[in-house]
Amino acid sequence: MRFPYIFGADDYTKRLYFYVEHIVQKRAMNIDNMQARLSFINSREAGGLLAHIAIGSGAGYINASSNGTISLEEIISYTEKRAGVKAVIEDGGDAGTFNVVPSFSLDTSIAAETGYKFMNIDGWVYPLIDHWVDIISR
Repeated sequence: MRFPYIFGADDYTKRLYFYVEHIVQKRAMNIDNMQARLSFINSREAGGLLAHIAIGSGAGYINASSNGTISLEEIISYTEKRAGVKAVIEDGGDAGTFNVVPSFSLDTSIAAETGYKFMNIDGWVYPLIDHWVDIISR
């Protein structure tokens, strides 16, 4: 099983959370790849696919990713609107957790052939950002 970055409310890596937290708390970030298109998968979706494959629905090398990609610019813009604050992006700010990561996506056709249906990335990323904005803003 090949996963991209896995995110959910339970994410201990805080790679995506980093951006939300910095925006809400008005902390400076240094971001070098605002336009990079990235693939993610929701943690529950990843677990669901593992269970689906474990019961015999597929074999071999399987890529897993939510449908679509998203840019850091989209994540930042959404978070700014949701939190009502402007991101502070400066050369001297904390290095973004996805700096130097190029655009990438995964071909999920083998997983789809097993009957697994992936969620659209914007169907869960934005609600996750909402969740974090609410927690950080308390």
